[in-house]
Amino acid sequence: MIGLVAALPQEVVSLIGPLKPGGSATLGTQCRVQLSGMGPDNARRAALALADAGATRLLSWGSAGGITPALSTGALLLPFTVRSAAGQSFAASPAWHQRLHAQLSKAMPVHTGDLLEVSQVVTTPQEKQRLFQSTGALAIDMESAAIAQVAAQRGLAFAALRVVLDSAQHTLPQAVLVAVDTAGHLQLGALLRALLLRPQDLARLLQLRSALRLTQSRLGQVAALTGLRPPTPRLAKAVAR
Repeated sequence: MIGLVAALPQEVVSLIGPLKPGGSATLGTQCRVQLSGMGPDNARRAALALADAGATRLLSWGSAGGITPALSTGALLLPFTVRSAAGQSFAASPAWHQRLHAQLSKAMPVHTGDLLEVSQVVTTPQEKQRLFQSTGALAIDMESAAIAQVAAQRGLAFAALRVVLDSAQHTLPQAVLVAVDTAGHLQLGALLRALLLRPQDLARLLQLRSALRLTQSRLGQVAALTGLRPPTPRLAKAVAR
């Protein structure tokens, strides 16, 4: 059984539909999805719960921040290696990685460079450029290394599938960062107050909304191509293109 860990509700909508933070659901007989919330501690707890429930493979699923100019929004990352903020390296399970790559690469480019753990959201192109130049990683997230560590401790197979949400050139709007909690819920009042203080964030917010839609669509394609869920007719057309 695959134990799939996703941080945010928006990352599982295309896979299984709405799911409450902290909740879990089963996809057929082969996959159990756990919605963890943001950050390594939440991801670790979710991965341990899946391992305790009988998962034999752990999959880190969702979005990532691009830090190399080579990756645009919607780019798919299937890293060979996930690196923690503390400097540990965790390799994806070779046989599983190879199978996922074969399933996906016929339909879309698949990037296999390193995925780097960060302790907080990286918001500006300047910060992303510094990380890329100092580490050589392609993208960043806050959960995959914790999931990989649990897999290593429990002797389970591991892989990560992440789609770039914000590219290296994008600045994330501060208004969203202060208005979204760790479960991914947008607090409308906090958002409106933040936009009053930073009206320039409105354009970036609209850009992020568009990027999120593209990311969700790409995750849906990945789910269909890897057999995590059967493709709908509409999605099958998108995959065929």
